Formats: sequence, C-alpha cells, structure tokens
Amino acid sequence: MSATISRKLVIKNPQQFYKFLKDKSHIIQNNKQLIKFRDLMYIHITGCNCNDARYLKQATTVYRNFNFDEETTKALKESVGCDNIIFQIAGVKIYQI
Repeated sequence: MSATISRKLVIKNPQQFYKFLKDKSHIIQNNKQLIKFRDLMYIHITGCNCNDARYLKQATTVYRNFNFDEETTKALKESVGCDNIIFQIAGVKIYQI
C-alpha cells in the first residue's frame, strides 16, 4: 500500500493573498490580473482612507474573478511548494488551482 501526500495552501481573503504576492514580482510581472490586484491592494493599504472601501471592493472583485493561465498557476504553486491553492472569501471556497 502506498500513500500520497498532497500539500495545499488555503488563502482566506484578498489581504492574505496580497501579503503572499509581496515578494513574488517575478510572477506578477507577467499577469495583468495580478498587477491590477496588487496595485488596487497597495492603494487600499497605503492610500487615503477616503477611498479605502472602494479600492478594497475593486481588488476583491479581481480576486473573485482570477483566471490564471497555466504558467502563472505553475509559478504560484511552485513558489510555495504546494499541489493546490484554495482561494476563499469569508470561509467559502471560491476556486482552486
């Protein structure tokens, strides 16, 4: 009998994914969705509080609708050594790569 071990990473919200991406510019630079997400989250975190909610809402919309190509999917998984990455919002799985 042989056992298979599968490693998975659960990302619970857009803020956690932003922190995950911070040091992965080599992955971000080739993906327009990730660039947009990163920029919106950066403005949300460091910008004026007057537009705080608007930028988080826009970033969350991008987060919900990611459509990663095969190259980006592979790079994200390899960067953390996982077989699967599960994206959630409020404890609900929205998709998995």
